[in-house]
Amino acid sequence: MTTVETRLGPLAYRRGGTPGPFGPILLLHGMGMSMTSYDDVRPDLEAAAEVIAIDFPGHGTSPARPGSLSVLDLADAIADAIDRLGLPPLNIIGNSLGAMTAVELAATYPDKVRRLVLVGCPGWDGRARATMLATAEERFRQAIESPPATVESLAAIFTAPTERLVERVNEARRQSRDSLVQAGLAVYGHDTLGRAFSIRAPTLLLVGDRDIVLPEQQRFLRAIPDVGFALIENAGHYPQVDDPARFVQTVLTFLTEGKSTPVS
Repeated sequence: MTTVETRLGPLAYRRGGTPGPFGPILLLHGMGMSMTSYDDVRPDLEAAAEVIAIDFPGHGTSPARPGSLSVLDLADAIADAIDRLGLPPLNIIGNSLGAMTAVELAATYPDKVRRLVLVGCPGWDGRARATMLATAEERFRQAIESPPATVESLAAIFTAPTERLVERVNEARRQSRDSLVQAGLAVYGHDTLGRAFSIRAPTLLLVGDRDIVLPEQQRFLRAIPDVGFALIENAGHYPQVDDPARFVQTVLTFLTEGKSTPVS
């Protein structure tokens, strides 16, 4: 896998597709996952634009980084990668932790962001974050020791899990095993909602109707000045897996229009 050097060390990335009318797309994955979480939609996105996908430290094929980690650290590293790769302002699609990182990137480095698609972005308030942070390390250590995923266990997360998806999820979990606690503490320790008030890029909130973070999207609708909302039915926290065709259609409609009008 090709890597790009950042302040957090080398990050694995994949680059493909052809330049499109709305600029390149950057894909950022969720905690405990990898760039492969976009495998079902990447070919169609690459048919419309240049697409870059990056693995966070300790995820996928990016090496782990010792010590603590924050969402700001991740945003800084992605900014380094953008500079090293010589990329223009990007359309960033972030899922879960990737969405949180995209918010921080847009707030801290607005010149690097053209448009945002925040997929299943957590928007906890301070009290909720404090409550979850208090037990986060213990819960994530337990998750590390949990049995491998099965079709049955993934049915609580994905709409129609397959054996192939089970393989992908278990591989991603194996790769992120040593970094899961680190990433979990970063997630619960970051005020994504507070940082959303600084976003100036046109933004689309994209969420599955089965996603646990769906109620929190109202907070982002109030926080982000130029924002739209799209709901994908019969989808959970990973709508790019649950309904790839609908996901691609929704994203490309938003990027093509160049504004954050609701598309669903």
